[in-house]
Amino acid sequence: IYHCKGSDGDDAYDGVVLIRKVGETYVFQWVYGGTVTEGVGVRVGDGLAVGWRNIGETLLGSTLYRIEPGKLVGRWTAVRTNSKGNRLTGKVNGETLTLLKELEGK
Repeated sequence: IYHCKGSDGDDAYDGVVLIRKVGETYVFQWVYGGTVTEGVGVRVGDGLAVGWRNIGETLLGSTLYRIEPGKLVGRWTAVRTNSKGNRLTGKVNGETLTLLKELEGK
């Protein structure tokens, strides 16, 4: 379980992230401000690339994390489909995940 702290360029956010390793895939679930986001990732060296979507919303994104002792430091971007089906591009933003507790059987 990780503490998540970041910014979308306009507002700061924080919450918790559960990360489970399933085979060579990393399964993510972020919970912050009443929003749930799910994603999957793959590790290459000290990098972890994650694709994700907000549940119940039209926001899709990707994050690239650098793995450091006790934390993941990342940069993310996203796109949102508006009601007319137009794709709106996102900015590149920062996020840090700090380890709170390792779970047994991870």
